[in-house]
Amino acid sequence: MTQIDFIDEQISLFDAQIAQLMPALPPDDHGTTPTDEGKAAASVAGASIQALTWDEAVVLLDTIPGVGQRSAEMILGEIGINMDRFPSEAHFSSWAKLCPGNNESAGKRYSAGIGHGNRWLQTTLVQVAWAAVKVKNSYYSAFYRRLAARRGAKRAIIAVAHHILIAIYHM
Repeated sequence: MTQIDFIDEQISLFDAQIAQLMPALPPDDHGTTPTDEGKAAASVAGASIQALTWDEAVVLLDTIPGVGQRSAEMILGEIGINMDRFPSEAHFSSWAKLCPGNNESAGKRYSAGIGHGNRWLQTTLVQVAWAAVKVKNSYYSAFYRRLAARRGAKRAIIAVAHHILIAIYHM
């Protein structure tokens, strides 16, 4: 029990240090400029779009079913706050390697898995997807049940993770 208490104290100490350092982070631009498609999407959404701070982005991601504070921090830590470097949701899901596989030859479709992307992001999104399908009467649970009946549980959970990733892109 003393070891568990010690570990809990260490976790709270590290959480306090992380919270202290997070507001001091510079804006996330990675040296990229927004693409023309990204600019057009931003102008359609409205000219008064403000850049979110880290804390605001965590709170916003926390509204997605299955996403908690820790998973929101993990997701934002991997993808950052600035989505302007991705021209579209398809590019974003392709970068994360959570897009549907497409292996077709001569009109015959073969099974294709997902690629080897950011393993931390993929793991977190799959865990979030499992939590999201456990929420009763949610879109993700209905989508999962519909797809799992036809394609299987693992393919369905990757599809749910893909849907959550698209929702994150649009937030």
